[in-house]
Amino acid sequence: MNSFFAYILWATLGMFGAHHAYLGRYNHGIAWLLTLGGFGFGWFRDAFMIPYYVALANDNPAEKEMRAVKLRIANGVPPFSLGRVALMWLVGQIVGKMFSCLVDVGEVGRENDAAAALIYGSLYTIGWAVGIHLVGNLGEETTGPFRALLPWVIAGGVFDAFSEESEYYATFVAGLIYTHRAKRFREKVAVNANICTRMTKYGIYCGLVSMLMSVALYNHGSLNVNGSNVNFKEALNNALNSEFWNDFDFNEFWEKMNADADGDGEDDGTEYFKWAFDVSGERSAKKALGMSPDATFAECKSAYRKLALKYHPDRIPRDATDAEKKEAELKFLKIKDAYEKLSDIEDRRKSKEDSKKKKKKKKKKKGKSRTADHVDL
Repeated sequence: MNSFFAYILWATLGMFGAHHAYLGRYNHGIAWLLTLGGFGFGWFRDAFMIPYYVALANDNPAEKEMRAVKLRIANGVPPFSLGRVALMWLVGQIVGKMFSCLVDVGEVGRENDAAAALIYGSLYTIGWAVGIHLVGNLGEETTGPFRALLPWVIAGGVFDAFSEESEYYATFVAGLIYTHRAKRFREKVAVNANICTRMTKYGIYCGLVSMLMSVALYNHGSLNVNGSNVNFKEALNNALNSEFWNDFDFNEFWEKMNADADGDGEDDGTEYFKWAFDVSGERSAKKALGMSPDATFAECKSAYRKLALKYHPDRIPRDATDAEKKEAELKFLKIKDAYEKLSDIEDRRKSKEDSKKKKKKKKKKKGKSRTADHVDL
């Protein structure tokens, strides 16, 4: 291992912890991956620390002797580090939120708030424990096995669960007390594995973190469409059911990407992409009502009224078979859901337009008042 290659990785992929993976500092690399190089500050600090990290990884005799002296003086216990505590808090928060978003309790959560709170709270607490353990065992320091930390964090989580304003302070403090009591300098820091093994191992870790993030985003993430948020689950379902390959026009998309068509500072290319994938479900709703993608809301409303009268359960003939009744009922529910979705989209669109008009009026008023002030002067 050499400093030159470590610096190349630091300069190119350092924000994702690649240089730490090269030096066998996997926990450090994952912490940087989760926080993008400690929000840049840690990445900048590494520019001065890389020679020291390389010396440790290579088991440099001079550095090894100096480290032995340091361990004797400190009696094997690392000094307090405010930076490490801050990183514990950040990584604990990030991993806790990620873990709590790995499940979607759905109907259970809507019907039972206590059950939802228990599930999400438990996952959040475990995530906190993972984050604290990750940072506690970073670099030259170790805090022992994860199973020893977990009871402390769970105890703090139980205290937080019964507090009026739970911000997981007790969870963090409990984990911090344990790590402070248990932390020790590692006996061995040198790295023996070859570069292929190290980078492959870190690649697997990165893949696992990416997978967990993807699941969390799928369950609880959202996209902003027409001024409102659409859940990723719903957006993905709409996109899969859309006719993207037939509707997407690359030339139109490219034009919108390179020019702000309406001058409001919004990314028209991204909005067009969302439209083509029908992430809001607007085009599929219009299709359910037998309307074209360009149909206005008024036209859709008129079509809905006609279809609702046609397929309303009260309009089904008495001599209709059970299969016909079921089909009519499903058809009625489908057009009802489609109209409700379009109504919701239309309301959000109007709200967004009203907001734009108000902003423009405010800008005009400010311009007039400045002109008036200038004249008075």
